[in-house]
Amino acid sequence: MQTLTALPGPSAFETRGKWERALLRKVSGVPLIARTLVTATRNGASSLLVLLPPGYTEAELSRHLEAFRSKMAPLEVVPLEKPFDPNCAADWEAIRGRLEPFFLWLPWNCVSDKRRLSRLTQASQRTSRGARFDWPRGNGQERAEERAAPAPAVDEMPLVLEKASIYQRARAEKSGGPVLENHIVQDKLEPIPLRSAPGIVVRTAEDVSRAEKDLVRWSGKDWDGVYSQFNRRLCRPVVRWLSKTPVTPNQVTLSGLLFVLLSGYAFAQGYHAAYALGGLLYFLSVQFDEIDGMLARVTFRDSPFGCWLEHFADSASYVVLYIGITIGLYRESGPFWLAVGGVLMTSMLLSILVVGYQRTLVAEADKPEQYLIRLYNNLEKESHSRVWRWAREAQFVMKKAVFAHHVLWFSVLGIIKVHYLISTLGAVLIWTLALYYNRLFRAQKKQAAMLLPSTGRALPANQMEGDS
Repeated sequence: MQTLTALPGPSAFETRGKWERALLRKVSGVPLIARTLVTATRNGASSLLVLLPPGYTEAELSRHLEAFRSKMAPLEVVPLEKPFDPNCAADWEAIRGRLEPFFLWLPWNCVSDKRRLSRLTQASQRTSRGARFDWPRGNGQERAEERAAPAPAVDEMPLVLEKASIYQRARAEKSGGPVLENHIVQDKLEPIPLRSAPGIVVRTAEDVSRAEKDLVRWSGKDWDGVYSQFNRRLCRPVVRWLSKTPVTPNQVTLSGLLFVLLSGYAFAQGYHAAYALGGLLYFLSVQFDEIDGMLARVTFRDSPFGCWLEHFADSASYVVLYIGITIGLYRESGPFWLAVGGVLMTSMLLSILVVGYQRTLVAEADKPEQYLIRLYNNLEKESHSRVWRWAREAQFVMKKAVFAHHVLWFSVLGIIKVHYLISTLGAVLIWTLALYYNRLFRAQKKQAAMLLPSTGRALPANQMEGDS
């Protein structure tokens, strides 16, 4: 879906310097206008239409967006003779030929995120009409910071608009009535209920602070459970601080490995106090794992390499942790635990290899971050199978956010041996179940390869044999 963003004119500010600072004001380390356009792209924008006021050239805009162009959809810039007013019928008439049948109106200074914007676009596709957000305003249900902020104007919030409908309204308002305002109030846009505002309108430094808190609050994943949500709450202040520094998500990932090494060393000492310290250090290392992903999403610095680095760090952390625990239990209780450790280490290495291979089956090479959500979706599709249903439930326990809590509490309570035996069984199950999953994913990949990209029809059998 096309995204329309109109930039304000310098006359809206006291000086041109203040106007440029407003456009380029950094929110979590990203210039405001760049954040708006990249967010639209991550929402699935097919193209970006930016309306420029007089006095601001396309070359200047391109210079300011240069560092983010690779993360943006195709960009079309339209210079105007005066700043675009969404409530003026003549201004809509000036861009009639530029608009697609449906488009997302995204204000230049509204900081939102792709998950909330996607609800708008999905609603419009489902109902074939425009959509707007509906959230409690003025009834006491807003958060304290929302009540303190000025209420946004109707054109300062995201909307999905139907071209034909907006121009019908424009014709009706040629006498001077507010086009967009009346369109929202009087026409039947699909309302999307939210418990809080769908974005923060940035006007002041206080708004920037509220927007950064809002971005970090929404920087989790759709499938986060209660453990992940708890961990992310702990990490929010750190993520907000790091987003304003040159520290990269990959550096955070590598820093977490240091805590894993310290944790493994503590476990290797072989007595209760050391186990408790090792559990705490490992819990802290997992918070680094949460921070790097949140920081990457908030600052738009996520990448395929970062995803693979995180996968490597996760695998290495398990190996280091259990080498330390194995040495500690051997020192405390004898060689039996070396034998158990051999089974555990073999199963862990097999799990790393099989899951790594499965990732190549499930997700494209440049989108490894899609692995987990596609895995969960496939498990849901196979819910009629008892094995798949059981595996979907077991997946929760194997998630690292949950695992870190278990390591900590089993260590503190002095029952690390119980945890170790359960982990050995879990490691065996991971690689055996992953092999079972691979059967489905190989079949899906083969089926996808048999489809013509342009038509979706199956290739003839002789052509498939020739290609192989």
